[in-house]
Amino acid sequence: MQDQYVDIEKISKNIAPNLLKIPKAKEIYFTLQSELLNYVKFIECRSLNEWEIIVFDVEVELCQKTTYDIRRYERIAAIFHITDKSYPEVWALRKDFPKVPHLMLNDKEYPRRLCLYDKSYDELKLDWTATRFIERIREWLAYTAKGILHGKDQPLEPLFFGNLDQLIIPTDYFSKNEYRKINFIDIYKVGEEKPSTLIIHSGLGNKDSGFASISFRCDSIRHGIVNKTPITLLELHEFTSKANLDLLTELRNILKVYCSEKDYKKILDSFLIIIVAFPKIREDGLDIEVTDIWSFFCKVKIRDIGKDIGIWDISNGKAVYLIKQENGIGENIGLSLLKTMFSFSKIMASEQNGLFNQHKVKLTLIGLGALGSQIFMNLIRAGWGQWNLIDNDIFLPHNLARHILDIQAIGLNKAFCLSCVANNMMDDGPMAKAIPKDVLSTGDKEIQEALKETDVIIDCSTSIAVARFLARDVDSSSRRISMFLSPNGEDCVVLAEDKNREIYLDQLEMQYYRFIINNEKMKGHLKNNESINRYGNSCRDINSSISQELIALHASVCSNALRNIVLSEDASISVWRIDTKDFTVSKHYASPLNMIEIKIKDWVLYLDEWLVNKISNARLQKLPNETGGILVGSFDMKRKIVYIVDTLLSPEDSIEWPTVYIRGCQGLQEKMKEISDNTLERLEYVGEWHSHPAGCSCKPSETDYKAFEMLSNSMRLDGLPTIMLIFGDNNEYGIYLGKMEFYKK
Repeated sequence: MQDQYVDIEKISKNIAPNLLKIPKAKEIYFTLQSELLNYVKFIECRSLNEWEIIVFDVEVELCQKTTYDIRRYERIAAIFHITDKSYPEVWALRKDFPKVPHLMLNDKEYPRRLCLYDKSYDELKLDWTATRFIERIREWLAYTAKGILHGKDQPLEPLFFGNLDQLIIPTDYFSKNEYRKINFIDIYKVGEEKPSTLIIHSGLGNKDSGFASISFRCDSIRHGIVNKTPITLLELHEFTSKANLDLLTELRNILKVYCSEKDYKKILDSFLIIIVAFPKIREDGLDIEVTDIWSFFCKVKIRDIGKDIGIWDISNGKAVYLIKQENGIGENIGLSLLKTMFSFSKIMASEQNGLFNQHKVKLTLIGLGALGSQIFMNLIRAGWGQWNLIDNDIFLPHNLARHILDIQAIGLNKAFCLSCVANNMMDDGPMAKAIPKDVLSTGDKEIQEALKETDVIIDCSTSIAVARFLARDVDSSSRRISMFLSPNGEDCVVLAEDKNREIYLDQLEMQYYRFIINNEKMKGHLKNNESINRYGNSCRDINSSISQELIALHASVCSNALRNIVLSEDASISVWRIDTKDFTVSKHYASPLNMIEIKIKDWVLYLDEWLVNKISNARLQKLPNETGGILVGSFDMKRKIVYIVDTLLSPEDSIEWPTVYIRGCQGLQEKMKEISDNTLERLEYVGEWHSHPAGCSCKPSETDYKAFEMLSNSMRLDGLPTIMLIFGDNNEYGIYLGKMEFYKK
């Protein structure tokens, strides 16, 4: 039996090919006539106002067993508009062409309109040719016949399609509102753009709002066919019936209950939005893969709906319940389909950023300046973390250059404003609590509790005092992390304690200083930024000139680093450097070491195996002679801590004999100045060391006592403790601090 085709002669007229005016239509015609493609046959050209139509037959490559009734030869109409602003329409003209996936919706069922592409026409036009267009039609038909046009890795097809108005519903809409029950809702329209956006307020429903909703859940539906949009209540009922939802019966049962309610007049005067959840499956027998939510706005009030579907009659403005209900079927109730989506939530944020189940980690962030604010908002937008924000700083006009906040925050506390931004962004509960106080506030219970009841403490304050306070003075098992920029903004540094806090933040800081003074690539890393700006009248009202581009890139690096650190149990010392010529980023890192703690009366001294090995190797290389050098480190006078991180070995003008060592001074002053400059004066001279000959212990000699006394006289001038280290056989060493009392390690 010969195929029958849709008659398009009534809507268009036949024209000679030489009258074609639209370039793409011409190209299709010439390609069909060229005989380069032996699987197509030109039929005719037609026109309709500003449209031109090329009709042709195409031979489809079919397999032996087909899923859909696609024939070996299909007649196609390709329709082109003179403006070329939208896809050429492609019609399958066979009268019984099957309803298959990836069809465009039309007002009429036939001819079927093929959906060929999943990218915008502006993108498609860049490489569109007639041959590729025809090949895509053949491919579409062949894949549809096999049932593989929709790939297994593709998202499921939507149930409906079109340029629709949008409804945004609260994340907890279905948990707060029962199915099959009227819920009053506050709804408002945003802007005047088309399509319109309507938002249901997440608060409690207002009975005076004039809007109500009823929600339903259908049985699962197999995806694949884009359906005609229901435009009446009857059509929606017919559609949901396929998914085992008898909508009209459900509505009758629900609405008749409210005839006896005290507020029934408010119900009758409300417009109704029907919200339906449609679970979708890919194939019969498979689990539900996704649930589509679609909403249908009824164009008349509930009083008219009830009358039309036979529940009540209206008399003097009142609803009179009908004992014998009439068989109204809703054909007079017009509907508007609303594309429905949930408000932004933590789970949605995580999924959009490719993260899962990490939003429960508790963090306390100190310092909400340019870097801290952008790190925070990067992670908030990813739905990551539950935050305490501690900062007593006020947002000022100059902060607009690099801060995440905008002009509306001027004069307000940074932590407070950022918590508001974060919490207003999420529909499913707050993510941040502001503590607008100085973290160094003595005895503040709110700060103490925040620091104790958190998993991670992040210091972005750029304050050494704050970092030391967090490392040493806070009673909390929480892991500490410090993040800061180099003065010129080209490098960012991340120091992270291990999960068990075996290496403290201040110890990592000292090892970081050692890393930068011993790494040629880090030369100038902490050089002072000579470009500063004054934003007020006080001598402290200055800040550095650093581009927002650098801050933004470093914030991305740091937010990613923070997530990775939380997943790891190890300590880390990392420096990321931006090449400002091409904005490539390189990472440099040092391996943290556990530090040796030595308590001498009321002082605590720290050093590590790296330093011990360096001194031991220097001694071995100079045997049988003695040797020595100066100790490089830092004092924390408030906490009576001495950090020894490095040594400058014996200068060339030193006297090194088997039983005598007198340290020289050639080049030492210059080297110490370089170390001081490269660490912003954080590392300094802290003491002396020398070795004893082979076979000798590290117990001090008479000469050592005299040298210690001379050293003490010098250190007392600066109010600093005297430190001497003596190294002997078997890696034994004695450390003397303040007094020449023997301590052997």
